[in-house]
Amino acid sequence: MKITPRPITATDEIDQSRDISGVNKWGRSSRTVGFVMFILGWFTIPVEVLLRRDFGQRWFTVVNFYTGLLLLFIFATLQYAIVAIGRWIQGLLTGLASAVNPFYSPTGQTFTDRIMDKSMMFFLLAYILMGTYHLFKIRWRARTNTALHSFDDGTSRIEGLAGHLMRLINALAAPVVWLYISLIPKRQRQGMPMPKLINDRAAFTNTVAEPLLLFVLAVWLHGMVSLWLYISAFALAIHANWRETAKLNKILDFRDSVMEAKVMMELKNNVEQPTPQNILIQQAAITMKDNPQLAPQMAEQYPDLMSIIEEMNQDRSHLAN
Repeated sequence: MKITPRPITATDEIDQSRDISGVNKWGRSSRTVGFVMFILGWFTIPVEVLLRRDFGQRWFTVVNFYTGLLLLFIFATLQYAIVAIGRWIQGLLTGLASAVNPFYSPTGQTFTDRIMDKSMMFFLLAYILMGTYHLFKIRWRARTNTALHSFDDGTSRIEGLAGHLMRLINALAAPVVWLYISLIPKRQRQGMPMPKLINDRAAFTNTVAEPLLLFVLAVWLHGMVSLWLYISAFALAIHANWRETAKLNKILDFRDSVMEAKVMMELKNNVEQPTPQNILIQQAAITMKDNPQLAPQMAEQYPDLMSIIEEMNQDRSHLAN
């Protein structure tokens, strides 16, 4: 079972790391950045439909399907208009060249050129087929009680290919990793296996492999479809990194909570020892006893401290009885 955060917007505090530069805060408050991220979100829908499977019910909705359909329809229309205008201009130039040179023979379009002129239409048809299949499967899962997490962002179809690329990168990076590991004191790495540079295949696929595949296709193709793939690769990389950062923050929050709970338990068990922390707890308990009106404010600001004081009072009341 993977961790699945809710959908993310540009105003969310995704990365909770220390931000001295203020870039994250500026990005959340900037309307321009928010609008750009909003538009880029449209571009992630078609490529996710084509590259991924098994979405959650609230991740790929009917509204999202129509949004992606509208985007591809706009690009297909632009491609058709550009091709039509190009052929009209080419016809004028051919007529002019034939009038000047009676022996002029225009070169015809190759089969590849004809296919490329209609490439966005092929992607549009593929999106309609795959998108309606995803919607059908989501509804079928809901009716058969086999639904996934409602915000599940799907599983990439190229995870196997990404796994081969990940192993290649790990093999190339192994000497550097070994060098860094050797710099760690021996007592700290005793009995620990040498870690891999990349160990999360799903995250690597989402943030690197899928955007890289779109970028390679954009370089290989040309015209309007190439422009769409370039923008989609950039949009997918941004939004995938957002999701992985949100997942990582959930894990870090849980780990920090475990550490804090352990420290608080140690403070509670050793509260009679004259350490600065224990003196602070005892002073807080006295303050609470003398000024009960401060309890709501302290409970809001220091919930862990309040829980320790309550447990201390309960233990004392049990002993008194």
